[in-house]
Amino acid sequence: MLINTISAQGDLVVQRAWLDAISVVRVDGEIDLGNAEVLEGPIEEALSARPEGLIVDLTEVRFFGSSGLSRLVDAAERSEATGALMSVVSTRREVLRPIRATGLSGYLRVRSSVSEAARDLVATR
Repeated sequence: MLINTISAQGDLVVQRAWLDAISVVRVDGEIDLGNAEVLEGPIEEALSARPEGLIVDLTEVRFFGSSGLSRLVDAAERSEATGALMSVVSTRREVLRPIRATGLSGYLRVRSSVSEAARDLVATR
């Protein structure tokens, strides 16, 4: 996997990489109101490259506030508009709980690993 860009603010680090024709945005840290906008640039860059799919990897996210959830919904909408399917990857309670509590787990296509998400995106195309 080739890492293209890295964005950071405080303890939040966002990396953008490619897995074949799928763009992967990896997030490490805590996503809250004060830093959620850091996600926008890498996600927009990923989608502007017209990937076949987008994976937002939240495996290393230790706090996931409502502003992060809002950014994911925005990313899913933009992804749909470009014709790219999107999946979210996480097994962490901090991330899964708000996604499930809001009923967005099906819409956001939550998977437990990047490889599972990639297989799913390829199979769905």
